[in-house]
Amino acid sequence: MTVNTVLTFIVLTAAMTVGFVTTSPDIPVVPMVLALVGVAVLMPIVIYPFTFAIWLAFDLAVRRPESRELAEATAAVAAETVPG
Repeated sequence: MTVNTVLTFIVLTAAMTVGFVTTSPDIPVVPMVLALVGVAVLMPIVIYPFTFAIWLAFDLAVRRPESRELAEATAAVAAETVPG
């Protein structure tokens, strides 16, 4: 969730900056707010799978799994039966 929030805020900040710079001095407030609300609502939903994978990669890099954890995971996958 942290990665998702940070990326969404970065995109919102960039969108506001581009909107202000391109429409200055007569900034269309209502269309800009509606567009930014759309980005703020849709962006986290769209990028969730990617940010979740990024966070898992970060977590694995910071906290390496122990040999016991890897052995348990290997045993669980081997014990799983494939339906069909």
